[in-house]
Amino acid sequence: MRKEINRVTNDAGGMLGVGESEKYRQMYRAILQNAEAESPPPDETNRKGKRGRAKRTKARNLLERL
Repeated sequence: MRKEINRVTNDAGGMLGVGESEKYRQMYRAILQNAEAESPPPDETNRKGKRGRAKRTKARNLLERL
């Protein structure tokens, strides 16, 4: 998707129109929603100790950075 957006932006002269950029923004949000469903945050209610944060997977850490 990133390569497609880059190609379209370059073809448009460096700036996308409002409708075009909104289309790609919606695609990106849909990808993030799917990722959220596949990699939910850790369940904080069943923790035995109370110190520190709950461990997160590598996929979850990447999702939180995006």
